Amino acid sequence: MKISVVMTSLAVAAFVAPSTCVAQMHKQFVNSEQVNLIRSTCQTVMGIGYQNSVVLEACMQSLADTLSAKNEGDMTSRANKDCTQQGLSRGTPAFSTCVIKGQKAYAASWPSAPLTPTGPAAPLTFHSQQEPEGYYGASFDTKRHREQLSCAQIGIGAASPAFGHCVNNLDASLDTIRQR
Repeated sequence: MKISVVMTSLAVAAFVAPSTCVAQMHKQFVNSEQVNLIRSTCQTVMGIGYQNSVVLEACMQSLADTLSAKNEGDMTSRANKDCTQQGLSRGTPAFSTCVIKGQKAYAASWPSAPLTPTGPAAPLTFHSQQEPEGYYGASFDTKRHREQLSCAQIGIGAASPAFGHCVNNLDASLDTIRQR
């Protein structure tokens, strides 16, 4: 019983915890093209101006964490496929060892890029001219819609479980900054 409560608490804490804490524990698997997409998404879709660097950084970190997890999953999927093509049987120690080595090789070759929001600001344009206000001036529904569009724009499928996590993580990260 005690273990069940602890496990549930850890699961809830892992889901609710802001992405900035998680990012410091592992390598970010985002390349410079993806960093530019993330930055542009935070500025143009979310409506976060460059002058508000703390909020922009929180938005970028949240989306980078989600995209990094997706990229890491893609690496694992490729490693699984490679090991299957080598004729190894799933569920065997040889297959698992092969996948781990493949993941490590893909990770070592990943061209990571820093997330620092530097350079000129992107013009603040939104998907709809009916929503001209910045993120914090927008209604709840508008914010939620922008969060959904942002996750979709970085390539997270709307039907995937990762999509809901992306939207909720982005919302929680920005809400945490707002409450400071």
